[in-house]
This record gives sequence, structure tokens and C-alpha cells, in this order.
Amino acid sequence: MEQEFDESRRKLSGALYDQREAGMYHQAYQKELAFYEAVQRGDPGVLGFSGAADDGQLGRLSSSPLRNQKYHLIIMTAMISRFCQRGGMPLETAFTLSDLYIRRIDLLGDEESLAAVRDEIVRDFSRRMRELRETHLYSKYTSRAVAFMHAHLHGRITLQQLAGYCGCNKTYLCALFKRETGLTAAKYIERLKVEAAEEMLLYSGRSSMDIGGTLGFSSHSHFISVFRKHTGMTPAKYRRTHWSTVLVPTAPEEGA
Repeated sequence: MEQEFDESRRKLSGALYDQREAGMYHQAYQKELAFYEAVQRGDPGVLGFSGAADDGQLGRLSSSPLRNQKYHLIIMTAMISRFCQRGGMPLETAFTLSDLYIRRIDLLGDEESLAAVRDEIVRDFSRRMRELRETHLYSKYTSRAVAFMHAHLHGRITLQQLAGYCGCNKTYLCALFKRETGLTAAKYIERLKVEAAEEMLLYSGRSSMDIGGTLGFSSHSHFISVFRKHTGMTPAKYRRTHWSTVLVPTAPEEGA
């Protein structure tokens, strides 16, 4: 154990010496923190923020310049997702968006593409946080309830579950939720499920029956009824109407 520590200390000392000789220094922590907080606030000028690290301030994580930038971009994406989640973005939204971008980063093969996707990540997260702050200034309990709903859309969500997760009285939570969102918890869940169904209809090849079942609707007819109430059309018609405009085309369903 002591030998391992001595070896680690020797390597650290050598790395610090090499960095000083090369004039390489990591970005100051306070500047880095200020950058992530700017994204968390939804600051529209975050791309020009002085806290954003340039290539000369990146630590050396790989001998390959391209791989080094990839590693740092992956770290930045993960950090942004956690700051945004702490700032009120639903946990599943923040982490899934981060996962999608990290998978894109992994496939990129040139520095220009990495720079472009870096700006896209910062713009995307900051825009979402700005919209969240403009429209959803919720209390702690309502924010926790919304986060629970997002994380459990593929099942039946009860008021008892929500109250237990939020750590407050069910009656109090219902009144607070309605006052802050303008919807009952049940109607809010219903709206989230329909929004999720819209995305699945457009970006997956799954049938409307499968989608309705996945989202916890009691029957296919119930799913169609709720979907029509919110969108003005059946799931099949919605897919036929919109499928050709999306990036991942799916064949429109037959039937109602």
C-alpha cells in the first residue's frame, strides 16, 4: 500500500513539473464553477462566458489531442447535466439528454465537429433551464413531484406515491401542486404521458398499442381517448400527419 502511494506521489510530482515547464495550467476552479452556474441559470450569453475553458486550459487526459478533447467534453456534459438537475431540471431529462450527447461525442472524428457539438450542448441545456425558470418556478415539493412523474411515466403513479416521495401530506401536496401548476397532479401526469407518446410515435417504430401499454394506460381505447383529447387526433393519425417531418422516419400505422 505504501509503495503504491509513493509511486502515485512520484508520478504526480513529475506531471506537475512537466506542466510547469510547458506552461500548462488547469482552469481556475472558481471560473469553471461560474461557467456551470451560468448554464444552470440559463444565461443567454453563456457561450461567450469567460469561465468556459479553451484548449490551452484543458488538462491532459490523453496523448491524442482529439481523444483529449472528447474526454473533456464528456466531463463537461456530465457536469452540466448535474448542475441543471440541481437547478430544477427533472433528473431523467438531465441525465438522458447528457447520455444522448455523450453517445454523439463518442462517434465524432474531428475537432471542428467536437467544437460544434460543444456549443450545441451549452445552448441546449441553458435554453431548457431558461424556459424552466420562466415557466416553472415551483416550490421544493412540487419540483420533487414533477421529477418523480418524469421518472415513473412508464407505470401507474398514485398520489400516495407522490406524497411519500415528497415527504409531505397528500392533501397539502395536491392543493400546492394545483396552485403552482394550474393542473391537478392527475392531469399533469396525463399531459406528460401524452407528450411522451407523441415523441415515441414520431421517433420509434413501436405500435400505438405498445406505446399506450408502456405508458401505463389501462387499455388501448383509453390511450386513444386521452391522446385525442389532448391533440385532437388519434395516435395513428398523429403519426401519419407528422412522421415524414422527423429525422428518424417511421412507417405510419394503419387503422384509426
